[in-house]
Amino acid sequence: MKFSDSTKLILAAGGWSETRRSNVREAENLAKTKGFPVFAAWTDFVSRFGDLSFANPAAIPPALEEWHFRAAETINDTPLNNLKYYETQLGLPVAIIGKGSDDYLLFLINEAGVIFGAFDEQIFQIGITPEDAIEAICSGRRFVAVDS
Repeated sequence: MKFSDSTKLILAAGGWSETRRSNVREAENLAKTKGFPVFAAWTDFVSRFGDLSFANPAAIPPALEEWHFRAAETINDTPLNNLKYYETQLGLPVAIIGKGSDDYLLFLINEAGVIFGAFDEQIFQIGITPEDAIEAICSGRRFVAVDS
């Protein structure tokens, strides 16, 4: 999936480019030390979007005004029990990639690359691929509630 022009502008303003790659070692080591899962889809996502923060000042809800994919920071701030709760509700392993909505929405990715958002006890499917999820975050496409 290609990003829309408006999404590309938001991503570029946050420092992203199609050729950008970040070092995942810090986040990976922290995740493993804390007992959080790490798998290929997580590594790919963090290498492409990790350590970036984004703002959409023209956001019309439900588009997010701000979010980040600072995986190491988010892993450090999230208790393992919270992640285990979301894995139990979803019935599959997920890994942490960032936060949005003033850090209330926890972004998760599964082994297939599906992106979820978790807010308290609610879980939403944001996109079926990382690109689809980012487009949804930027455009305001409604997230789909996951039945647990």
